[in-house]
Amino acid sequence: MLLPGFFWQSTIPVSSSDTLTLGTFIFETTQAGTADIYWEELSHVTYFLNASHDTIFPVFFTGEIKVFEIPKASINNTNQVCEEESVILLAEINGGADPMEYTWQSPSGGSQAALSFPIANAQPQDGGQYRFTVKDLNNCADTLVFNLEVVPKPTANFPTTTDTIFYEKEYQLQATPGYASYQWSTGDTTYFINITEEGEYSVLMQTAEGCTNLEKVTLIDTWFPFNIPNAFTPNSDGLNDTFRPVTDYDRFSKFSMVIYNSWGQKQFETTNPAEGWDGKDAAAGVYVWVITYADYLGKVSTLRGSVTVVR
Repeated sequence: MLLPGFFWQSTIPVSSSDTLTLGTFIFETTQAGTADIYWEELSHVTYFLNASHDTIFPVFFTGEIKVFEIPKASINNTNQVCEEESVILLAEINGGADPMEYTWQSPSGGSQAALSFPIANAQPQDGGQYRFTVKDLNNCADTLVFNLEVVPKPTANFPTTTDTIFYEKEYQLQATPGYASYQWSTGDTTYFINITEEGEYSVLMQTAEGCTNLEKVTLIDTWFPFNIPNAFTPNSDGLNDTFRPVTDYDRFSKFSMVIYNSWGQKQFETTNPAEGWDGKDAAAGVYVWVITYADYLGKVSTLRGSVTVVR
């Protein structure tokens, strides 16, 4: 059915997802009750007939249709943020009529009535779909969906919970492989390095998205080479009067030393690594020593050898 009297005078088309009412028909009967109305449509003419097929002439009232510009929302933020970094999602509005109402809705269901939505110390659960809605004075509205990805920071996953690794002689220190780049405090750029010197080591890792993280770890060499003399002279002259191993005693968690004569009889025993055997009551000859110690890894080792008492 064509409705006469509606004209759009513009070269720019108008479209809307809303339901628009362009006109309303009002029929009034001369008597109370119900009446049947029939209309027939021809090519360019619209007219109405009553039940007796008499023409009903409508009365037209001139009106005005207002078309309002819809406010359009946009977001220029990058859709990625590194874990533990902060970001502010900021919407921009073009068009529409002030005052306007804004609403952000986060993936967790939280909402905020503002143009901006700050995210501090971003965590994985902050990633997901953010919905921004704007409504202007004329109730024209626009909704924008923004997907944010929180990129996990790179982690070395060193095999320790105390930031300290104990090793013996040599150790291959590995960070998690597969990241875009590695920069060790040693200058190496592979995901692993070989350690021969104890101390603190660090690695700066970077993901393909540009997220970085620096991790540190301390390595302690628990292998203790003993320097054990093979003879001593217990004559109280102040020179080489005591038999004991020479090493870094502070690094032992457990220690014991036992001295036996050639008959297997115990001559001396101590659990103090700084205490030596004075051999004052021992006859000249060869004696057997047994040293047992435990390092910080809990590994127990036993060393055996002999020492000569010289008179």
